[in-house]
Formats: sequence, structure tokens, C-alpha cells
Amino acid sequence: MFSGLVTIMVFMIGGAIAFSYKKPAAYRLLMNKFFDWLGFIAFGALCLCSGMDLTVRHFEIDIKDFGVYSYLIPEFRYLWVIPLACILLYFSFSALGRLTQELQSTEE
Repeated sequence: MFSGLVTIMVFMIGGAIAFSYKKPAAYRLLMNKFFDWLGFIAFGALCLCSGMDLTVRHFEIDIKDFGVYSYLIPEFRYLWVIPLACILLYFSFSALGRLTQELQSTEE
């Protein structure tokens, strides 16, 4: 798993370097947007990780059997997660679309 994460990080860094050389104005705008949202991203990651950890500890789930769907789907009291995830995906994709339009407009 660690080697897969390293491979993904290498490709992300390589893509960012290529993007910065090909479109410097768009890259500058992208980095400004990223640093504006960095606090929110870090807070969201912290909440997600701590929530997963507390869930595993509360239900005393064995780490070997741990899988997100193994306890979210059979427990119907967690069904509210599905519409919440759909709403979050909608807002994420709409924000990504607006960011893409801004990046294209900086290059024109």
C-alpha cells in the first residue's frame, strides 16, 4: 500500500511540475486557490480520520475486518451518509468546474 501511495504522489508532483511549465498563469491561480482552501482541507481530513478512528474504537471492529462498507451498509441507521455524500460530491464537482473555467480564462 505504501508503494502505491508513493507512486501516486510521484505522478501528482510530476503533473504539477509539467502544468507549471506549460501554463504558469493558470498554475499560479490554482496554487492561490489551493492555499486559500488549505485550512478547510486539513480540517476536513482531521475530522474524517478522527471520526473513522472513534467509530472503529466504539464498535470494537477488528482491524483485519475493517472496511467502510462492512459496517455502513448493514447498519440502516447510517443510511443518511449516502445522500450527504451525493450532496458533497455535487458541490465538489461544481466547484471544480468553476475552478476549471477560471483556469481556462487566465490562459486566454
